[in-house]
Parts: sequence; structure tokens; C-alpha cells
Amino acid sequence: MVKIIDYKVRINQDTGEQFCTLTISGGVEIVTSKNTNRQYATIKKCSIPASFEESICRGLVGEELPGRIDKVPCEEYEIVDKKTGEMIALNFTYTYVNEADSIEETILEPVVLA
Repeated sequence: MVKIIDYKVRINQDTGEQFCTLTISGGVEIVTSKNTNRQYATIKKCSIPASFEESICRGLVGEELPGRIDKVPCEEYEIVDKKTGEMIALNFTYTYVNEADSIEETILEPVVLA
């Protein structure tokens, strides 16, 4: 399950039209730092576009959705670390996978016969 934790009103750069996105988060995960080898708690987050207005998005904050957030590879891009001001290159992003897609992937996965 994932939870809707926020929403944002954004502007389409091509058309100038406003639209909303929902910010969703997965559960708490414990990961090991590559730099210090120490464990810490983190939460995966991502945004998904919404086809409804801001008032509805506001009312959805706190709701849960079936599915999960997966880390997926992508073309490398750079971001600025808000704490340190350091430029960081990343080659992954997070994406929402709904429960129905997960079930289809499992059912439709090809079977390899040895």
C-alpha cells in the first residue's frame, strides 16, 4: 500500500495549463549507506498526475492506494542537494506500480522451460 501525502498544482510547460499531481509514499524501509555502511530509515516517494481539480486532491491526502513504489533506471540527470548545495548525478527515479499491474506482470510473465 502507498499513501497520498501531498499534492501540487503545476503548469504544463507546453500549453501553460494547470494540472495537479499527487505525492505518494511507500512504507518505511531500512537501507545501508554506501558511504558509511550504517543503516538508516527512508521512505520512497513519487508524484503521479491527477485528472481532477485541487479541491479533490486536497481531500485525498491521507488516503491509501493499492500498490508500491519501485526504483527504476533512467537517463542520468543532475539535482542539487538542498542541504549541502552539492550537484548530484542520478540514474534512477521512483515510479508507482499499482496492484493490478503487479498481478498482470506475475500472470503474464513468460515461463521458461528447461
